[in-house]
Amino acid sequence: MKKANQQFRSLHLLLIAMAFALIALLSMGHVYAAAINETEPNDNMTTANTIIVGDTVYGSTPVKNMGIYDQNYDWFKFNPPVSGNAVVNIWADAYTTKDISEIHCYVYDSSNNRLGEAHDTVTTTGGGNVTFPVTYGNSYYLHIYATDGTGIFTDVSYHYTVGYSIGRTTIKSAKPKKKAFTVSWNKKAKTSFYQVQYIKKSVFQDYSWSKAKVVNVSGKSKTKKVKGLARKKKYYVRVRVARNIAGVTYYSPWSPRKSVKTK
Repeated sequence: MKKANQQFRSLHLLLIAMAFALIALLSMGHVYAAAINETEPNDNMTTANTIIVGDTVYGSTPVKNMGIYDQNYDWFKFNPPVSGNAVVNIWADAYTTKDISEIHCYVYDSSNNRLGEAHDTVTTTGGGNVTFPVTYGNSYYLHIYATDGTGIFTDVSYHYTVGYSIGRTTIKSAKPKKKAFTVSWNKKAKTSFYQVQYIKKSVFQDYSWSKAKVVNVSGKSKTKKVKGLARKKKYYVRVRVARNIAGVTYYSPWSPRKSVKTK
């Protein structure tokens, strides 16, 4: 009986911990999107796979058929949940037939107008990206294929994401206070919340921003007082915009940093 009570108590504590973890995750405003795989046939606009903005999509471009190399196209279609600037990030993950391989992604509207392009090679890091305007109610298409260094079609596995590019804000001022500072920034429309990141200059010199603290601030705010700091110390501060779109949180690049010395 004692052992059973201990097991029940352990299970109870585990469930409580899981509940608190879920609450913490939701309070951060993050909802992670799904990962999906392409489905053949999707070789043209008519047979394009329909994807959801925010998903991570995995695919490949096999071109070897009965010993003969032939072209392979992958097409995808999406309908943006809101108007704005969409961004596609694409990575060439691995090759199977050519050591010099590059993935290509071209963006089109439903009238077959090319809106932009992104490229990435297997041997590079960072991927390729393209930003383009989208309008709610319209459809957009991604045309993906791979070639080697001479332009011959080749085999590459890849993955990509479609999201939104969020414009960044700028800091207007950072004013010193006693063991604190007040930072103000330019408000951005349709902001869900802002993030204020700050770090002591001496720590920044050793760790860059990796040891910085982050505070979430209401999207209606344009100032934040950061308290509980060391006296007469210099801090770096920067701000970014966060926007929730269809259950996914997108972040702008950080603003240029400003320095401020506490009183």
